[in-house]
Amino acid sequence: MPIRLSIRWIAILSTVALVGCSKGYEVVPVEGVVKLDGKPMVNVDVFFSPEVAQLKDKSPPMSRAKTDAEGRFKLRCDDGEMGAVLGKHLVTLQRDRPRPEPGKPKPPPLPPVPYKYQIIVDTPLKFEVKKDQRTYDIVIKSS
Repeated sequence: MPIRLSIRWIAILSTVALVGCSKGYEVVPVEGVVKLDGKPMVNVDVFFSPEVAQLKDKSPPMSRAKTDAEGRFKLRCDDGEMGAVLGKHLVTLQRDRPRPEPGKPKPPPLPPVPYKYQIIVDTPLKFEVKKDQRTYDIVIKSS
């Protein structure tokens, strides 16, 4: 009898712990490539910002990544989990200006990210992150 009671309590406490820790959103892996005028964009910060209205009272984490030498990125949520929250996102792109190291020549300038893709209220980039889709390529034009 005591063993049966213990198993029952373990099951109840496990259920309570799982429900109590529920994030209210699901995160799935997201990766892609950023291209400007058909060419990979290097060293660009990619931000996927969930539309909060879809998740009611929850505040889901934003996801971000930096593109590599081939323009590829893999998103990571602000809570540390790899990927992005399921649902609709506004996407913005930004690039820091590289600072030259003392005594070294200036690095060649990289093409700028067009302004309309940098500001969340102006960005035309919108993606819906789906459970069965992992790749989201971002193709933009300079004009």
